Amino acid sequence: MSFRLRLGEIISSAVHEAPVINPKGNSSQWDVEAKTNSKCTQITLKDPFGQSTELGEDPEKALKWFLENYASEPFETARADLAIDFLSNYGRDLAAQVVKTGLLPKNGSIRLEIASKDSGMGTDPNCVEATLQRLHWEVLEDTKLWPSGYDFNSVSVIRSVLQNSEQDEIGAGSFQGKKFNILLVVSRPGKQKDVDYQLVSRSLVAIVDHVSKTRPAVKVSLTILRPPTWVAFQKELQDHSYDLVHFDMKGRIRKASTGHTSAGLEFCKPNHLDSLKMTKDFRTGSEIGKELAQGGVKTAILNACDSASFEASSPENNLAEVLLRYGTQHVLAMAYKVVEEAVEIFMNAFYQSLLINKASVEEASRIARLALINNRRRRAMSMYNVNLSDYIVPIFYTTFTIPNSHSKVENGKYGSSISSYLDKALSSIKNLSPFEQLISKALQSVDQALIGRDIDVLSLEFLLSTSRLVLLHGQGGCGKTEFLRYVCQWWKASGWINGSAYIDFAEDHLLSWGEYVEQMCIQLGLDFDEPSEAAIIDRLRSGKYLLVFDSADAFESPLYLENPDDAEEMARSLRALIDNVTNDGSMAIVASRLANTQVANVTSERQKFHLSGLSVLDSVALLQQLAFDEKTKPPETYHRRDNIDFLRRVAILLEGNPTAIQLIVPAFSRAGYNGEALFNNILYDKIEEPAEDMWSRSRFCTSLSIALALPSFINFDDTMIQATHFAPFWNIMPKDLNYYYWFFYLFASKYFQEASYANWISKEWQDIVNSCQMARNLRAYWPEIESKLIRVGILQHAAITRSDGQQVPCYHVNPVYTLLSRTAVNKGAWKEAKFAYIRQALLWTPSKPFADDSDRNEWTGVVWDGIEQHEDLLHNRHAQGMGWANQDGDPEEQVKRMGVTLFSLHYSASVDSWWTKPRQRRLLIPHIRQHLSYVHMIANERPASVPTKWDLFCIMDYSWALYQIEAEDTVQSGKAPIVKSALEVFDRWNANSPPGTVLPPPNEVTWFQLRFAEASIMDRSLQLREAKELFERNLADDPVTTNAGMLNIIRRWHLQNLQNWAACVVRLAVRDGKVAKKDFNAGMQAMSNLWKPKGLGPALSEIWTQYEQEIESLKTGDHLGFALDLEKEAVSKFGSFAKSIIGAPMMSVFADLKPENGTSVVKVVSQMLESNNTDSREMKALLGDMESGIHMMAGDTAAAGRAMNYSMQREAPSSTTSTGWENLAEVHMFQYGLAMMPPDKPDYKKGLAHLQEWWKLHQGISMWKQDQVWGLLKLTTCYHGLGRIAEAGREVIKCVEVGQGMGPKDCMDGNVEAAHRHIYNEVVKLRHFDIFLDPTVLFSRAPGIAGLSLKERVALCQIVKEAHEVKKKEEELKDLLEEMRKQFAPLGLGSLGLQEDDQRGLENERTTGESMADNSWFF
Repeated sequence: MSFRLRLGEIISSAVHEAPVINPKGNSSQWDVEAKTNSKCTQITLKDPFGQSTELGEDPEKALKWFLENYASEPFETARADLAIDFLSNYGRDLAAQVVKTGLLPKNGSIRLEIASKDSGMGTDPNCVEATLQRLHWEVLEDTKLWPSGYDFNSVSVIRSVLQNSEQDEIGAGSFQGKKFNILLVVSRPGKQKDVDYQLVSRSLVAIVDHVSKTRPAVKVSLTILRPPTWVAFQKELQDHSYDLVHFDMKGRIRKASTGHTSAGLEFCKPNHLDSLKMTKDFRTGSEIGKELAQGGVKTAILNACDSASFEASSPENNLAEVLLRYGTQHVLAMAYKVVEEAVEIFMNAFYQSLLINKASVEEASRIARLALINNRRRRAMSMYNVNLSDYIVPIFYTTFTIPNSHSKVENGKYGSSISSYLDKALSSIKNLSPFEQLISKALQSVDQALIGRDIDVLSLEFLLSTSRLVLLHGQGGCGKTEFLRYVCQWWKASGWINGSAYIDFAEDHLLSWGEYVEQMCIQLGLDFDEPSEAAIIDRLRSGKYLLVFDSADAFESPLYLENPDDAEEMARSLRALIDNVTNDGSMAIVASRLANTQVANVTSERQKFHLSGLSVLDSVALLQQLAFDEKTKPPETYHRRDNIDFLRRVAILLEGNPTAIQLIVPAFSRAGYNGEALFNNILYDKIEEPAEDMWSRSRFCTSLSIALALPSFINFDDTMIQATHFAPFWNIMPKDLNYYYWFFYLFASKYFQEASYANWISKEWQDIVNSCQMARNLRAYWPEIESKLIRVGILQHAAITRSDGQQVPCYHVNPVYTLLSRTAVNKGAWKEAKFAYIRQALLWTPSKPFADDSDRNEWTGVVWDGIEQHEDLLHNRHAQGMGWANQDGDPEEQVKRMGVTLFSLHYSASVDSWWTKPRQRRLLIPHIRQHLSYVHMIANERPASVPTKWDLFCIMDYSWALYQIEAEDTVQSGKAPIVKSALEVFDRWNANSPPGTVLPPPNEVTWFQLRFAEASIMDRSLQLREAKELFERNLADDPVTTNAGMLNIIRRWHLQNLQNWAACVVRLAVRDGKVAKKDFNAGMQAMSNLWKPKGLGPALSEIWTQYEQEIESLKTGDHLGFALDLEKEAVSKFGSFAKSIIGAPMMSVFADLKPENGTSVVKVVSQMLESNNTDSREMKALLGDMESGIHMMAGDTAAAGRAMNYSMQREAPSSTTSTGWENLAEVHMFQYGLAMMPPDKPDYKKGLAHLQEWWKLHQGISMWKQDQVWGLLKLTTCYHGLGRIAEAGREVIKCVEVGQGMGPKDCMDGNVEAAHRHIYNEVVKLRHFDIFLDPTVLFSRAPGIAGLSLKERVALCQIVKEAHEVKKKEEELKDLLEEMRKQFAPLGLGSLGLQEDDQRGLENERTTGESMADNSWFF
C-alpha cells in the first residue's frame, strides 16, 4: 500500500510571509504544510541550489547544460560529472528536508504530491511568484538518494496546481472504461532537422493494435492528425471528442514585439512555393488551451522541449501550467530540452502502462520515468554515447481544489492502485533496455518502419493532404515497392485510411483491364459476382481509401509491352478511374521509375514526389542489418573508424540504393566485412553473380536480367552494341561514346594503332574516329537505344557543372545496373571495356598534360533529379582510372610512344587539380604508392641506378603528392622516407648528369617543394634547430628557370620557407631565453583577443577589407621583421631570390593570381572568406586550425576548442565527408592538449576521454614505438591525475615494455638512451607511484592498488626504483657539470671545451624528451 504525503505552499495570506528571494531573483525558501491522512505539520523548505552560491559554477546552469548539451559535447565528462554531483547532492538535500517532517515511514511505496497555487492566478503576466514547482522534485524518485534508514520500494512524484473552480478533487486520469479516444498531433516543419516523425506514433499504433486484438471489448481509438495544421486541429476538436491529446512537436518560447514572452507549439502550414515543404505556424499556449477546453479534453501529453520550463520570468512560459489554467486536468510535459532516445523510451513505457496495463496517467508517467532511471545510456553526437539523468525532465501535473477543513487526505484512495501496479511493474521495468521495449515482440501486425524512410512518410502524407493524386518516382531499386506497401499498412493501422488496393503492373506481362478491376475489388473487400468499376468507385467514395498503381513505367518499357494499343486503352481507363475517385475523399499514388506517366493526369510538378536513395548513415545501417544476425556477429575490426569510412564510401557509390546494398552482402561477407576490400571490389572489379532468387526478388533486377540477356533488346548484329558494354561506368557516363567504342574495338582492328595522347586530342584524330563504322552506328541507332535504356531505368539524363559555370550533359548510370552488368561480362570483354574506359575517361575532359588549373575547365558538381549529388560520385572516376592504369600495358612503352604514361595522365587530372579535395585524394594514395614503388624499382635497375628524366619527374612529383595527401603526423608517418628517397634520387641524377644540366621548370618547382617538405618534417618533429638550418639552406638557393609561371610558384614556396623559418627562430629564441616567454605569451594573447569575438576568418575578412591598401603594400620584411633582426647573419646568406621577396610587398608574391578584372588578391581572399562555397569552407577549416593554435598558445583553451569545432564536425564518426581517421585522431590529440594545458587544473577526465579515442583509432594500425611510448605515458598521467593508480600502473608497465624493445629507428635521432631516460623522468613526476618504493606494498590491500596482481606490483616496484635511480644520477651529473663550469670559466672554457656538435647532441637529447612530453607541435 502506498503512503501519501502532500506538501503544499501555505496559501493563507494572513499567515504567509513573502518568500525569501536570493540575489538572482528566484525564490529560495517556502513555508510548507506537510499533510498525511492523519497528521499535519509545517516546515520551511529551502532550495538546495539556492544555498550553493559559493560553488564555482551556477548549479542550475550546470544541470541545464548536462541535460540539454552533454549529448552534443560528449567529451566534457568532467563538467558532466560535476552536474551529476550537483543533482545527487540536490536530491539528498531535498530528501533530507522532506524526512524532517517526521511523517514518512521507513519503507514501502511513497506518493509525494507537490501542491501549489497556479502561478498565473491574479498576477501580472510578466511577473512570477514563488512556487514550490520550481524545485526538481522528480529527483526524489531515485530511491538511492534518500537518507540512510529509508529503504523505499518506490517514490512517485505528482505535481498539483490549485484552480479557482469549485469542483471535486480530480482523480489521476486512469483508463478504466471501455472507450478511450486519443488524438496524436505530429508536426515536423523542420523536416530533416527534427526528430523522427514516427518516434512516438509507431509504438503507439502498435500498442493500440495490441489492445484491440487482446481485449476486443475495449475500444481504444487513435487518430493521427493529418495534416498537422492549426486549422485541421481546430476542426478535429470541434468534430470529435478526445480523452487525451498528445502533442509530438517542437515547443519554444516566443517574445512578442511588446516584450511579452509566451510558450507555444509549432504546427505546420503549407509552403505555397513548394508542395513538399512545410513552414512553421507558432501557436501560443493560451490559444491551444482554449481549444482543448472547448473540446473537453482532460489530458494533454507534451514531449515538446521546455514545455514545463521554469527558467524564464513569465508564467506564460510554462506551457503545462498555461494548459492547466484553461481547464486541462492532467498534463505531462518536459522541463528541459529532451533527447530523442529518451522520448522513445519514456513514451513507449508510458503508453504500455496506460493502455495495456490500465494504469492511470500518473502511474504511467511514474513507470516511464523509472524506465529512464534504469536506462540512462543515450546516443550522443557523432555516434558516441553518454549517461544522462534525464528522468527528471518529464513532469506530471494535475489540478486540485482547496479541501475544506473537515476533509482528510485518504491514502487508500490512491494507495492500493499505485502500490499494486508499481510492485508488479518494477521487476519488468528494471530489465527494459533502450532498444528492446517490452511489447515489441508481441506486435506482429504492424511492420517495422523501413530504415531511413521516416521523413519520406511524413512528406508524402503532407503532399497527399494537398493533392489527392501523386506520382511517386525514383530510380530502379530505390525501394518504391517496399515503401508503398509499408505506407499502405501504416496508414491503415494508424487510422488515416479505411483500406487500400495495391496493383503492381510489373508481373510477367500486363494483364487485362478486367483482371485488374477484379484485383481491386478483392483488396477493397467487395463481394460481387461480377466486379465492376462502378462498384470500386462507390466503395472509394464511401470513405477514405488509397489506390496504389506501382510499376507504371511498364506502360513505357520495351520489355513489357506486347501490344501497345491495348496498353494505351488500359491507360485511358486508369486515368478515368483515378480522376473519378480522387474528386472525393480517396487518394491515388502512381509509382514509376520515370518522372512522367501515361496512367494518370499528373498536370503539375507539385503532384510529384521523388523517392531518393537512403542517406549514407541509413545505408550503412541497412548493410549491417543484412550482413549480421544473432549467429553472425561483426568482427572487432568492423567498428574501426577507417572501416566505417570505407563502408560509407560504398554507400555513396551505391547511391543509397537498397537493392544494390542487398546485392553486395555476399561480397561483403567474402571480404571478411572489411570496408576497404569491399569498396575496392565493387569499384575496380566484379562481384560474384547473385543468387537466382535475387533476380526475381527485385522487379528492377528482373528487368535488368531481361535487358542483359534478351537479344532483341538491343540488336547487336546491326549496332555492335550490347547492354553490358557500359559496365565500367559508375554513376556517370559521357553522352558522346565515340572514343569509348573506338578503343573498345581497337584490338579487333587489323590496323591496330593506339597512337599517343597528343594524337587523341588532335582535330585530325577526332575526324578519323567520327568517320569510323562504329561512330556511324552510334549516330544511326543510339537515339532508339538511349530511349530503351532510359525507359528500363538503366540510364537517366544528368548534367556536370564545370568550374566556369557551364553545364556538360551526361548520363546517370543506375548502380544496380553497374553491379549486375559486370557479372554478365566475360573475361575478354571486361578487359576490352577497362582498356576503353581508361582512355575514354581522359578524353571526357581533354586538356594538355600537366597543365595549370587556369587551362582547365574542371568539374565541380553533378546533378540529376534536380539534386546536387555527393562529390564522391564525381571524383571516384579518378581513382578508377588510376587503379586500372596501373594494371594496363607497359609504362615504359607508353613513355616511348606518348612521352607520358596513362597513369601520369590520370594523375595529372586528379592530384594536380585544385578541385580534388583531401577526401578524394586519400583514395588515390595506394595507386600513387604502387606506381611510385614501380618507378623506384625501374630507376634502381638502370645502369649505376641513375634515373632517366622521366623516372626523376615521376619520383619527385609522386613523392610530393604523397607528402601533401598523407595525413599529417610526426616524423614516423612515412612522409620522411618518401621525401628522403626522392631527394636521394635527385642527387644521383644530378651527380651523373653533364655539367650545366638543369631540371625542366616543373621539376625544379617540385625540387623546391620537396626540400621545403624535408625542413617541415623536422619542424613538426620539434627538431627546431635542424629545421631552421634546412629552411636557411632552401632560402640560400636561387631558381635557375626563367619561366615566369614557374618562378611565381617558386616565389610562393620561398615565402612559405621564410614564414616557417621565422617561426623556428622565434620559438628557439623563446626556448633559449633570448625572448622572454611572458612577452611571447603577451603577443599571443593580443592576437587571441583580436580573433576571439568573430573568429579568425571573419576578423581577417573585416581587417583586409578595411585596410586593403595598407595590406597590399606591407613588405614581407616588415611582416617578419622580428625574426630577421634576431638572425641578421643567417639572412645575409640568403640568395638574391629570397632577399627580393623580403624587400617586396608580401602580396606581390600572389600578383599573378589576380583576376582579369583587376580585383586585388586581398579583396578576392576577403570575398572567399565571406562566401560559403566548397573552396571557402576548406580555407575556413585551415583558418580554424590556425586560430586554435593561436588561442592555445595564448592559454585560452575554451576559445581554442571552439575554433576546432569545424574540424571536429568534419572528421567526427557521424561525418560522411571525413578526410581520414588519422585526421580525426589528430583532432582528438589537440583536444587532449587543450584539456591538459591549464597547469594549475588540468582536466584529466576530459583529456583521458580524448586520449582513449586517439588510442582507439590507432589500434590495429602499426605505430611508431616512440608514439606508443608517448601515448602510454599520457594515459598513465591521466589515470594518475584521477587517482586510478592501478590503471596508471598497468600503462606504465606497458610503456616500459615498449621502451625496452626500442631500437635506433624507433626513436628520434636514434637516441634510445635519451628515450629511456625520458620514460623514467616522467615516472618520477607521478608522486602517487612513490608507494612502490616501499616493499610492503606487495602485500598491501589499499583500495587504490587492490586490483593489481603480485606480478604487476613487483614490476612497478622495479620500475619506480629504477626511475628514481636514473633521476638521482642525472641530478648528480648536473651538479658536477655546473661545478666544472665554474672551475673552467676563468680559463675561458665556459663550455668545458665541448665542440658545437657535442653541445647539439646534448641539446637534441633534451629535445627528444620534449617531443614526447610536450604538445607544442600544435604551435
